[in-house]
Amino acid sequence: MAELKFHFVGQDAGYQASAVVMLKRCFDEWCCFESIYGRVFPFRELSFVAETASGQLVGHVGVMPFEMVSVDGGCLKCAGVASVGTDPDFRNRGIAAELCQMASQWAQSEHYDLMPLYTSLNRVYSSVGWRDYFDPVLRLNNPRPVEDVPGKRGCDLSAAEKRHIMEKYAESARFPGYVRRTEQGDFNSWSRIFSEEIMRWHLESDGYAMTIDGVLAELAAPAGRAADLARVARQTFLSVRHPAASELRDSNWTETLPALAADCRHGENVMVKTLSTLTELAPIFFSLTDKF
Repeated sequence: MAELKFHFVGQDAGYQASAVVMLKRCFDEWCCFESIYGRVFPFRELSFVAETASGQLVGHVGVMPFEMVSVDGGCLKCAGVASVGTDPDFRNRGIAAELCQMASQWAQSEHYDLMPLYTSLNRVYSSVGWRDYFDPVLRLNNPRPVEDVPGKRGCDLSAAEKRHIMEKYAESARFPGYVRRTEQGDFNSWSRIFSEEIMRWHLESDGYAMTIDGVLAELAAPAGRAADLARVARQTFLSVRHPAASELRDSNWTETLPALAADCRHGENVMVKTLSTLTELAPIFFSLTDKF
């Protein structure tokens, strides 16, 4: 692969604009991306690229830094892998694998603990050190008819309502996988979350529920109120260690088949690459709200 050059370019606007053009040749959804954001990455994403001697960008891997709560209540420094693609004319040369290896070496040198990604191409990533991860998701069925409460899109929330959600999230109990969200700039930020069209927010004075296609993806509720706030959902997709887990079960929410809630991932699975000995993954939860 001597004719190709591999670089870490960070947030270089020129390289990332070229990456959007190249990724459009790989995946139809990048046409939609360009129609919304242009050729600018709207969230903090660090880029690794491959280019020819003439400067044509032919491969890209992005890393999105974020933090989540670890098993012991500490902090896991994560480097989420996204925006992976190889120009169709340059496939089968190991370009994406080389870039993934470069990204993981960089992340390790920067003292990251974990590199998660979402994919339906598990075999590709397993060849470069990622492994399948089956997160312990609580999948329950609501035993009662779901209340016909539409909820609000993020764009329809007032500033006070957004602040209420952010405050209740900050007050809610921590569990392994709880993401430490920023206000803006990052993918794992409230500004991005409130821009998502598929999320519906159901607010009460003491908490909130957030649903995606009728599935409860996030819940912030004081003790004794989880079942009432969750009445707007037909199923759950929560951590087994979520504070609401036992309360929902006590309210006769019943176990459901994994495939019903797994559809929320749109056919994608979590894979992880661990970079430190501090990472114990068994109970880590990867939420739908923060899926990249």
